[in-house]
Amino acid sequence: RVGGYFSVLINQRACSLRIYSIAVHPDFRGKKVGQLLIDQIAAIAQKQGLKRITLEVNVSNSLAIHLYEKNGFKIEGIRKKSMFVAGSFVDEFYMAKIL
Repeated sequence: RVGGYFSVLINQRACSLRIYSIAVHPDFRGKKVGQLLIDQIAAIAQKQGLKRITLEVNVSNSLAIHLYEKNGFKIEGIRKKSMFVAGSFVDEFYMAKIL
């Protein structure tokens, strides 16, 4: 059974890693699985010698935003109506962490 997953893209030229997706199965929420995934992503970025991790997150996803901020991500901007969720477009924060 899968408790969670992540999908990333490494850009060696830009020395960065972009998080495309992180998901935790509802049965595993509250059990630090999200933190484990963030830790694994950071370890990959450091092993590759990257300098920056970026992501976009729905502005209403307060749990994810809190997790990212707790791990050193900062909001660098907002993208208006750029994410399609449940039949409509929503705003998302652009966040980054310098390694």
